[in-house]
Amino acid sequence: MKTKYLFPMIVLGPPKGYNLSYVLPVDKLTRHMPHSPETLLIERKHFYNGKVVNIKKGLLEYNGKIWIDTKAAIYKCESIIKGEEILSNIEYIETHIEILTSGFFNDPIYFTPLNYTVYNSTDKKCFLSDGQLKFGAPRTIDQFSAFNKWVEGYPDCYISKLRNIDESIIIINPYPADAKVYITLDGSSVINKSVMVKSLMAIKLPISSLIKNNNEWSGQVIIKGKNRLILFFMKHMMDNPSHITTLEHSENYRGEPTHYSLSNTLKKIKQKILR
Repeated sequence: MKTKYLFPMIVLGPPKGYNLSYVLPVDKLTRHMPHSPETLLIERKHFYNGKVVNIKKGLLEYNGKIWIDTKAAIYKCESIIKGEEILSNIEYIETHIEILTSGFFNDPIYFTPLNYTVYNSTDKKCFLSDGQLKFGAPRTIDQFSAFNKWVEGYPDCYISKLRNIDESIIIINPYPADAKVYITLDGSSVINKSVMVKSLMAIKLPISSLIKNNNEWSGQVIIKGKNRLILFFMKHMMDNPSHITTLEHSENYRGEPTHYSLSNTLKKIKQKILR
């Protein structure tokens, strides 16, 4: 398979008071480059409240063997939120990459450019996060193939009003249509909620807002819907959500088989070597 484009990547934008640093792993991309000089366009689109608020473009130069200009692979930005933060709306960044010259990417579906994004602050804890593919996520494809459903979640959530511990579900809809998701909190008590996420929007839903009168809750969060959205789970202080402990990615309810034939096993080993 050869293409001019890579699957777009989605990362959470920097929360208020943070700056972001994301580096495209061009060393991994080398394996998918043609043996000819090429120029690549890398474009970052910064979204907030359903709109593109900033676009940054740059060029990557490749001489057929090594990269000779990779400055555009580094992307840094600050949060665009300057005043009072609307807690239900947050930022996200979408990265597009294409070859402008005559070459093509080789087997681009095996390129997984999910290097850690670094979130820095001068007065708060720094944290890391890996991004997500907008399209072509292998586990999601396997899941739909096996169950015709999209289900993701996080198995280890803990909320305590007494200990000032909270956690928020981050839901990003980078697609052109609104989408409804169904959220289940399954643990010391079971809570169900449905949420409509508008097109090109990212929302933050504190779990503490769902447990209401419970002072403490622990368990897993399960999110499902007809259409896949991008999920993260943000752990933070309850009385000050801008003090963030960590940002975790969700886990698919996996549809891949647990036993493989010898030929499938050898194929998977080859794919891992190529990565």
